[in-house]
Amino acid sequence: MPTPEWKTIKALFAGFHTPTIRNLLLLVEAIIEKRTTNLNKLKDALPRLLEGHPSATASNYMRLVRFFKHKRRNLLIERILEANLRLLRPGIPFGDVFLVRPFYLITPPARSVTLR
Repeated sequence: MPTPEWKTIKALFAGFHTPTIRNLLLLVEAIIEKRTTNLNKLKDALPRLLEGHPSATASNYMRLVRFFKHKRRNLLIERILEANLRLLRPGIPFGDVFLVRPFYLITPPARSVTLR
């Protein structure tokens, strides 16, 4: 059963497939762990983060490269920025989900606001 946090994240990235969202979270966790954005160094953190899913180092690197070649890259970047804003400034309406505090939901919102 999906956790409330996962439902919140899925709502923030509506329209994107689960593997894309998981790869984003994996990338963020690897950046935090390795304290770098160098993909060659981040690939070394993936085996530990992907517990129970062994993969070759080269495929881990390609996974990261493919993430950055996403066909809807600009929309994904926009959603990442919107998610950061909403998590930093709780109470901002988001589509049919209203974030009161990070990861706490009340639906539906009074009105929807699009930030541009």
